[in-house]
Amino acid sequence: MATVTGGLLCAGTALFLLLCALIEVLHTRRLTRSGVRTEGTVIANVPLRVDDGPARIPVIAFADQQGRRVEFRPRMRGRGMGLPTGATVPVVHPPGRPRQARVLTRRHMTGPAVALTLGAAAFLGVAAVIVAG
Repeated sequence: MATVTGGLLCAGTALFLLLCALIEVLHTRRLTRSGVRTEGTVIANVPLRVDDGPARIPVIAFADQQGRRVEFRPRMRGRGMGLPTGATVPVVHPPGRPRQARVLTRRHMTGPAVALTLGAAAFLGVAAVIVAG
């Protein structure tokens, strides 16, 4: 009985992650179609300690439609996601919500959905092993 429960729990987690990935894809699609586009500048890379060594998170500044300075940190972090200080990067945000900005590059826009989908696949794999075993 515990095996079936574990398999169901893993399958449920996988479905939840897939739903989150779908929501992320829809949000990204909406942003690319109707988001406000601008350019930002990487003003700093702040340190963050992670298990496999020190990492740096870029801090990006841009001016919103009212000319106010907005700073944000990208949601997608990890290897290959760094941005050099001083670099100019494309930015997109929902109309009227500049604090929800994202870096408008393929890897920064698709990274969260891909990570969620990979997590879902891992949980589905574990569920299959539990049920088959």
